[in-house]
Amino acid sequence: MVEPGFPLAEKETLIKESADHHFVRPDASLLGRLCHPFLTNSRMVLCESFYDFLKATEKGIGPVVHEFPVSAVEAMRPSGDGAEPHIEFDLREPGKGLAKLVLYFRDAGWTRARPERLAERDEWIAALNSQRENLGLPALQVVTRQAAPVSEMATMPGKPDGELIGKVLGGKYEILKHIGSGGMGLVYEGKDTSLDRLVAVKRMRPEVAMSGRDKTLFLKEAKTSAALHHPFIVDIYSILDEGPEIFLVFEYVDGKTLQERLDEKGPFDAKELRPLLKCICEALAYAHSERYAHRDLKPSNIMINKQGYAKVMDFGIARAFKDTASRTSRLDTSGTMPYMAPEQELGKGDMRCDIFALGATVYELLSGELPFRGPNFYLQKEKKDYRRLLEVAPDTPGEIAAAVERCLEFDPNQRFQTIGDFAKSVGVA
Repeated sequence: MVEPGFPLAEKETLIKESADHHFVRPDASLLGRLCHPFLTNSRMVLCESFYDFLKATEKGIGPVVHEFPVSAVEAMRPSGDGAEPHIEFDLREPGKGLAKLVLYFRDAGWTRARPERLAERDEWIAALNSQRENLGLPALQVVTRQAAPVSEMATMPGKPDGELIGKVLGGKYEILKHIGSGGMGLVYEGKDTSLDRLVAVKRMRPEVAMSGRDKTLFLKEAKTSAALHHPFIVDIYSILDEGPEIFLVFEYVDGKTLQERLDEKGPFDAKELRPLLKCICEALAYAHSERYAHRDLKPSNIMINKQGYAKVMDFGIARAFKDTASRTSRLDTSGTMPYMAPEQELGKGDMRCDIFALGATVYELLSGELPFRGPNFYLQKEKKDYRRLLEVAPDTPGEIAAAVERCLEFDPNQRFQTIGDFAKSVGVA
């Protein structure tokens, strides 16, 4: 056992500690902490864990970040057998009301669902119940919540539904074929029979429809986004609320995403990226002038059409979907953390969040690497712990490298204050 980062009380003994550092977050919060759990005969204590990213090992144990008496545990729900092993705790301490906490079990390589992590999760549940019995408290009945395997999460609600092909939605949108899958659901090519034009139809994952309030909020966000019309923004034509399901009908873009282009051919050079960057900046500047932020800008949310223009898609919708999915299904929604402004992780932020995300996006497109790799993204952003762009992509023009560095400032007041300012600095205004 390592030396715990807290003093033991009189007659308190250390029963168990974690095999490695793990991750804890308050329920429904995007911001979590690396931690090293300990169990004594009376309480569970989560100490801060210091992680060496270069050596991929735990470097040391810090002060207590969370602790609770064993007697405060009202329920334990193990989940994530196929994706990310974790325990959801319902905690009730005198005078504090009900609180929730989620403890994720990951190893030093930040690998999900290794058998030893699953076994450790179950050992912790057994140890906590054992200590409850030692204190004269009843053991808790444990109800397992199965999570979808990682390989399936990106394509929920499941495999393409063959029965949907040929159907007409909303009285005029005929579904022609399945063309892709994404974090929000399945994508189909369709035809607007009234205007005789192709459309893209997204069949949203079921999490959006699980809660009436969340569904209402998501639909409101989608309708606000649909009011944006610009040559470099993918239009939303219609929002279809088909009973238990939601379909979004988009402008059909014949092309690929920047992420797909990056995966196929590797990093962009500055000459190729500049005209695309001009399109992206004009789209964001327009949206910001309408007081609307994207909130989830990244290469997979930007298309390149056959004419060579960039078109930004999913304004506000992708983030709204992830927020809804997090609240209703407890799925891990941290996939966008490398691009997310640090204040956005705390539930705050304004248009300058998009400027941070744009910097992270340009960094990746020019280098083929993410500036921030986690797992503690917030701390890395705060300490500016990333390799400078000129180090990983030496051919990058100096003005672009400097602009990206300014975009990635932790303090939003130190970033460019408008997209127009960024565009001028890189010569695409």
